[in-house]
Amino acid sequence: MRFADQGRTARRRLPYLALVLVALIATVGLSQCKLVDERLTGVANPFGLEPEKCMEQCAQDAAARLRAEAAVHSQNVKQCHGDPTCIALEQVRHQNVIQKITSDRDACLNNCHHQGSGSGGR
Repeated sequence: MRFADQGRTARRRLPYLALVLVALIATVGLSQCKLVDERLTGVANPFGLEPEKCMEQCAQDAAARLRAEAAVHSQNVKQCHGDPTCIALEQVRHQNVIQKITSDRDACLNNCHHQGSGSGGR
């Protein structure tokens, strides 16, 4: 009698197991995941590396300008010889230059996003 009960239990589980198996196969088969690199599929970025190079150049230029400004600021503070008014004016000048460098870098980066994008089908 026990063997008959086990057979019925197995038959009841079979449709659920089949459903789980089908769901797993569908999940794996219909997923949007890429298992290979884009270069292997033949699909590549039509813009190449131009935006990345542009952004890297913007960052390098801004960093060079910031280093140069730091040197100028340091030299100007030394030439103030401890005068608080001179140091305060130099600090204001330095902050304005830093803001200008930052805004120029942001404008450069924004320009990189449009580089090579074409007309968008228009």
